[in-house]
Amino acid sequence: MGRESSSREAGFDLGWPQWKNIPQRYKLIGTTSLAFVICNMDKVNLSVAIIPMSHQFGWNSSVAGLVQFFWGYALSQLPGGWLSKIFGGRKVIEIGVLAWSLATELVPVLAGFMPGLLLSRILVGIGEGVSPSAATDLIARSIPLEERSRAVSFVFGGLSVGSVTGYLVAPTLIQNFGWESVFYIFGLLGIWWRRPTFRCR
Repeated sequence: MGRESSSREAGFDLGWPQWKNIPQRYKLIGTTSLAFVICNMDKVNLSVAIIPMSHQFGWNSSVAGLVQFFWGYALSQLPGGWLSKIFGGRKVIEIGVLAWSLATELVPVLAGFMPGLLLSRILVGIGEGVSPSAATDLIARSIPLEERSRAVSFVFGGLSVGSVTGYLVAPTLIQNFGWESVFYIFGLLGIWWRRPTFRCR
């Protein structure tokens, strides 16, 4: 009690920095970078899970390659920029994260039905493909010119962090909980991500 009161007298709380005290632009950059961490975690998870999945479903190398190909990613980048100009990068990222996260959650459910599995991968690719253009638009709209280069580096640096994290975490999850757990857990991260994002409003 005494420690808490003395902390307040000094001008800060023990829980500092509180979310509400963080400048809005920093919240946006932080949550967008986190979205890109999750983005690449979801991008690499199948490259780790493909081995036990191929054994379970009897896929040959051609089928495994077809499943792993990131359908929809390249095709959605140009529309992502166009949609961001109309609706704003923030809204496009929110929808993109929700789309790829739900599609990731569906992979274990649809793994035994190839057309459905390919459709889920297409949705993952589309959701992730619109995100780079949307992030660039969000930064241009929300961040002062003198801070934009640092903001871009921080946001897109999340992609590298996500790749490393995905490759480190996925094998452990598969070994302990089965290959399905990678898609369920990584997908839930994207759904959870929307909570702090909405608090940026």
